[in-house]
Amino acid sequence: MKKKWIFILYFLLTTNSCELKPDCDSNKKFNLSNECIAVALVKPTHSDVFLEKGYNPYTQEICKCKEYDRWMRIFYKEIDVGDTIIKKRGELFFQIRKSDTIITHKWKCSNK
Repeated sequence: MKKKWIFILYFLLTTNSCELKPDCDSNKKFNLSNECIAVALVKPTHSDVFLEKGYNPYTQEICKCKEYDRWMRIFYKEIDVGDTIIKKRGELFFQIRKSDTIITHKWKCSNK
């Protein structure tokens, strides 16, 4: 009986490992549809909400930037209070605009 469970576990682990690669097409479509334009009012953290509190510099409305596939969250340490984050719908890059610098990060599939 123990050998049977070991075989089943081995089978599940080896067959599912191929499915763990990211789906580049889905991630690309999601990132094309995502938009975040905000000035950071708090320093971002590595959480589900990329920017917990900010405001839109065009409308002055308070906003949050949610980011579900972790692309932008990788760079959260580069953002300080007062920096502007610009990710426009239809683009596969985002910018962190500081008072004296613009940092641009391009999207790329982690599977390629």
